[in-house]
Amino acid sequence: GETHVLGLASAQIMFKPHSSKMALYVDEVDVCTDHRRRGVGRLLMERLRSIAKARRCREIWLATEHNNGAALGLYQSLGPDEVIDARVFTFETVDS
Repeated sequence: GETHVLGLASAQIMFKPHSSKMALYVDEVDVCTDHRRRGVGRLLMERLRSIAKARRCREIWLATEHNNGAALGLYQSLGPDEVIDARVFTFETVDS
């Protein structure tokens, strides 16, 4: 049969800063616009959780924008252990 891409996720396993504990850092979860609000994001996160458990990661961590309502709703629905309000700083490395 045909294969259709409904979304994607990227993550990496790393040591958590200032710790010897392994963590899965989720860099991106994205669902194709015509498949949103159908459980695809939840399935991607569940798959990442199973990968983290299999690799003996102590936790999963990620961040999203304050105004990304869809992502905030998804992550909140997964029952996070902690929600941290943070600021993000960017630094350009090439002169314009």
